[in-house]
Amino acid sequence: MMTIKNFAEAKQFFYSHIPRGVKQKFPGALGLERARYFLKLIDNPQNKIKIIHIAGTSGKGSTAYLTSLILKALGFKVGLHISPHLLDLRERFQINNQLINKEKLCFYLNKLIPYIEKVKKSRFGHQVILRF
Repeated sequence: MMTIKNFAEAKQFFYSHIPRGVKQKFPGALGLERARYFLKLIDNPQNKIKIIHIAGTSGKGSTAYLTSLILKALGFKVGLHISPHLLDLRERFQINNQLINKEKLCFYLNKLIPYIEKVKKSRFGHQVILRF
């Protein structure tokens, strides 16, 4: 099993799993099934926390960031995921508007890798190439 030893390896791992174009994304129902399968493997954490999901065409990152600032000011502990990141991959993983430190990112990524590998070996595979 792969083990991430440092932030450079973590970045390489993430970039190898971030779709770079429409042809590398999982379409519709298959994408949802794949995500549900992964979440089930890690014991459905989304069912244990309160989440605000911001969707739409534009302004999601700004809206999410401003919402996180307001909630933090009100005393809530706030996790924030934005994509894409601008300067640092860790912008995607924030708690109370602070980037996760590099060692913690590697620690948690190593905990998730066995589940990511299990998804790859499942009927969902590593990636689906769409043909247009």
